[in-house]
Amino acid sequence: MLYHFARLPAGTLKIGSHDASADTQAEVLVNIKEKSPLVEHVRLKSTKGFRMMLVAAIDSIMIDQRYRVLPDGHAVPSQAISDMSGSMLGKAGQIRATASYADFQPVK
Repeated sequence: MLYHFARLPAGTLKIGSHDASADTQAEVLVNIKEKSPLVEHVRLKSTKGFRMMLVAAIDSIMIDQRYRVLPDGHAVPSQAISDMSGSMLGKAGQIRATASYADFQPVK
């Protein structure tokens, strides 16, 4: 099942001192075919830019997270991607970060 949220609850997405929750949409894909429902994919996307500390302007933010189930039934993150574009001190640019997760081991 795919759920759409027009905005997030206050305090959900804070970037520095800025609360971007009200200006962020979310799509959440929930797999209901497993024994327990599993959130497989979460995508957050900004709907409005903002300024930070008078020197930076954020034009857009996209956060994409994926999860999977281990053979023992535990849900774990499998990939996280963030993409932010804007400007700082008058120079436009983009920051993209990707993290992939593997080799999970139980905590002892």
